[in-house]
Amino acid sequence: MIKYLIIFLTVLIVITAVSLVFLAKKKPNYEIARIGINGKIFEAEIADTALKRAKGLSGRKTLEENKAMLFIFARSSRYSFWMVGMNLPLDIVWISGNKIVDISKNVPSPKIGESPAARSPSMAVDKVLEVPAGSAEKFNIKIGDEVKI
Repeated sequence: MIKYLIIFLTVLIVITAVSLVFLAKKKPNYEIARIGINGKIFEAEIADTALKRAKGLSGRKTLEENKAMLFIFARSSRYSFWMVGMNLPLDIVWISGNKIVDISKNVPSPKIGESPAARSPSMAVDKVLEVPAGSAEKFNIKIGDEVKI
Protein backbone atom coordinates (compact mmCIF):
# COMPACT_ATOMS: atom_id res chain seq x y z
CA MET A 1 0.00 0.00 0.00
CA ILE A 2 2.77 2.45 0.93
CA LYS A 3 4.63 1.55 -2.28
CA TYR A 4 1.60 2.64 -4.36
CA LEU A 5 1.24 5.84 -2.35
CA ILE A 6 4.90 6.70 -3.00
CA ILE A 7 4.48 6.00 -6.73
CA PHE A 8 1.33 8.14 -6.83
CA LEU A 9 3.01 11.05 -5.03
CA THR A 10 6.06 10.84 -7.30
CA VAL A 11 3.87 10.97 -10.41
CA LEU A 12 1.91 13.89 -8.93
CA ILE A 13 5.14 15.82 -8.23
CA VAL A 14 6.44 15.21 -11.77
CA ILE A 15 3.14 16.35 -13.32
CA THR A 16 3.15 19.48 -11.15
CA ALA A 17 6.77 20.29 -12.08
CA VAL A 18 6.09 19.85 -15.80
CA SER A 19 2.98 22.04 -15.53
CA LEU A 20 4.94 24.80 -13.79
CA VAL A 21 7.65 24.71 -16.46
CA PHE A 22 4.97 24.98 -19.16
CA LEU A 23 3.27 27.89 -17.39
CA ALA A 24 6.60 29.67 -16.90
CA LYS A 25 7.21 29.66 -20.67
CA LYS A 26 3.71 30.69 -21.73
CA LYS A 27 2.92 34.36 -21.17
CA PRO A 28 -0.79 35.13 -21.24
CA ASN A 29 -2.10 38.39 -22.71
CA TYR A 30 -3.01 40.63 -19.80
CA GLU A 31 -5.41 43.55 -19.87
CA ILE A 32 -4.09 46.63 -18.06
CA ALA A 33 -5.92 48.61 -15.38
CA ARG A 34 -4.93 51.77 -13.56
CA ILE A 35 -5.06 51.28 -9.80
CA GLY A 36 -5.11 54.32 -7.51
CA ILE A 37 -4.22 54.20 -3.82
CA ASN A 38 -3.49 57.41 -1.86
CA GLY A 39 -2.77 59.28 -5.09
CA LYS A 40 -0.24 56.68 -6.29
CA ILE A 41 -1.18 55.13 -9.65
CA PHE A 42 -0.06 51.63 -10.57
CA GLU A 43 -0.43 50.15 -14.05
CA ALA A 44 -1.59 46.64 -13.23
CA GLU A 45 -1.82 43.58 -15.39
CA ILE A 46 -5.15 41.86 -14.69
CA ALA A 47 -4.98 38.19 -13.68
CA ASP A 48 -8.62 37.11 -13.86
CA THR A 49 -8.37 33.55 -15.22
CA ALA A 50 -6.88 30.39 -13.72
CA LEU A 51 -3.95 30.46 -16.18
CA LYS A 52 -3.17 34.12 -15.54
CA ARG A 53 -3.43 33.68 -11.76
CA ALA A 54 -1.20 30.56 -11.86
CA LYS A 55 1.46 32.38 -13.90
CA GLY A 56 1.28 35.64 -11.98
CA LEU A 57 4.60 37.47 -11.85
CA SER A 58 6.70 34.30 -11.73
CA GLY A 59 9.78 34.30 -13.92
CA ARG A 60 10.06 38.09 -14.08
CA LYS A 61 13.40 39.63 -13.27
CA THR A 62 12.13 43.13 -12.47
CA LEU A 63 8.96 45.02 -11.60
CA GLU A 64 9.06 48.78 -12.13
CA GLU A 65 7.90 51.09 -9.34
CA ASN A 66 4.61 51.96 -11.08
CA LYS A 67 3.81 48.40 -12.23
CA ALA A 68 1.70 45.76 -10.48
CA MET A 69 -0.46 42.71 -10.97
CA LEU A 70 -4.11 42.65 -9.88
CA PHE A 71 -5.64 39.24 -9.20
CA ILE A 72 -9.44 39.27 -9.43
CA PHE A 73 -11.60 36.47 -8.04
CA ALA A 74 -15.31 35.75 -8.61
CA ARG A 75 -15.90 35.21 -4.89
CA SER A 76 -14.28 36.25 -1.65
CA SER A 77 -12.07 33.78 0.20
CA ARG A 78 -8.81 33.61 2.17
CA TYR A 79 -6.63 32.83 -0.86
CA SER A 80 -3.03 31.73 -0.32
CA PHE A 81 -0.30 33.15 -2.51
CA TRP A 82 3.09 31.49 -2.75
CA MET A 83 6.21 32.72 -4.44
CA VAL A 84 6.85 29.87 -6.89
CA GLY A 85 9.26 30.94 -9.62
CA MET A 86 9.55 34.45 -8.20
CA ASN A 87 12.81 36.32 -8.71
CA LEU A 88 11.95 39.43 -6.73
CA PRO A 89 10.35 40.33 -3.40
CA LEU A 90 6.85 41.82 -3.31
CA ASP A 91 4.32 43.61 -1.14
CA ILE A 92 0.97 41.81 -1.33
CA VAL A 93 -2.05 44.06 -0.83
CA TRP A 94 -5.22 42.15 0.13
CA ILE A 95 -8.45 43.87 -1.01
CA SER A 96 -12.12 43.29 -0.20
CA GLY A 97 -14.49 45.30 -2.37
CA ASN A 98 -12.58 48.55 -2.70
CA LYS A 99 -10.83 48.56 0.70
CA ILE A 100 -7.43 47.25 1.75
CA VAL A 101 -7.98 44.70 4.54
CA ASP A 102 -4.43 43.36 4.98
CA ILE A 103 -0.89 43.83 3.67
CA SER A 104 2.00 41.35 3.52
CA LYS A 105 5.12 43.49 3.27
CA ASN A 106 8.46 42.51 1.72
CA VAL A 107 7.56 38.91 0.93
CA PRO A 108 10.88 37.43 -0.22
CA SER A 109 11.53 35.38 -3.32
CA PRO A 110 12.74 31.89 -2.40
CA LYS A 111 16.45 31.14 -2.26
CA ILE A 112 17.74 28.19 -4.28
CA GLY A 113 16.71 24.94 -2.60
CA GLU A 114 14.28 26.73 -0.30
CA SER A 115 10.50 26.23 -0.21
CA PRO A 116 8.66 29.30 -1.53
CA ALA A 117 7.03 31.65 0.94
CA ALA A 118 3.24 31.46 1.18
CA ARG A 119 1.00 34.22 2.50
CA SER A 120 -2.74 34.47 3.22
CA PRO A 121 -4.85 37.43 4.32
CA SER A 122 -6.39 37.76 7.76
CA MET A 123 -9.88 37.76 6.19
CA ALA A 124 -11.66 36.94 2.91
CA VAL A 125 -10.71 39.04 -0.14
CA ASP A 126 -11.84 39.24 -3.75
CA LYS A 127 -8.78 41.04 -5.12
CA VAL A 128 -5.04 40.90 -4.51
CA LEU A 129 -2.54 43.50 -5.71
CA GLU A 130 1.13 42.58 -5.99
CA VAL A 131 3.49 45.57 -6.07
CA PRO A 132 7.26 45.94 -5.76
CA ALA A 133 8.56 45.28 -2.23
CA GLY A 134 8.70 48.48 -0.20
CA SER A 135 5.81 50.15 -2.06
CA ALA A 136 3.45 49.98 0.93
CA GLU A 137 5.95 51.89 3.08
CA LYS A 138 7.07 54.27 0.34
CA PHE A 139 3.55 55.31 -0.68
CA ASN A 140 1.96 55.07 2.79
CA ILE A 141 -0.40 52.28 1.70
CA LYS A 142 -2.25 50.96 4.73
CA ILE A 143 -5.20 48.88 5.89
CA GLY A 144 -8.46 50.77 5.38
CA ASP A 145 -7.27 52.70 2.32
CA GLU A 146 -9.62 52.89 -0.66
CA VAL A 147 -8.55 51.25 -3.91
CA LYS A 148 -9.75 52.84 -7.16
CA ILE A 149 -9.70 50.67 -10.27
